[in-house]
Amino acid sequence: MKNVTIPQEVLHVVGEMNEKKMENLISELQTTEYWPAVVKYLLQRHEYAQSVLFTAEPSKEPDKISHAQGICAGLSDLIGYVYLLKQKSKKKQKEEETIEE
Repeated sequence: MKNVTIPQEVLHVVGEMNEKKMENLISELQTTEYWPAVVKYLLQRHEYAQSVLFTAEPSKEPDKISHAQGICAGLSDLIGYVYLLKQKSKKKQKEEETIEE
């Protein structure tokens, strides 16, 4: 796996971002043309991790297996979080519509 260096300007923005802003941006991502590409990438990483888990030998490649498990856990967490934000947004929208009536 490659070492990834995050640019300083991105780290600065991340450091300044509060939880609400992060949630809003993640929610908005679902409505952009970029979301299908993100989902495709996530699915490809998941397929890779699954193939490692099914083919690696536990006694010979424990690091490879734990890395694949970490990928699966991270992807699952991200997808679950996006789903949770979407549900939260729908609930808030319904509540606002009920108040307006």
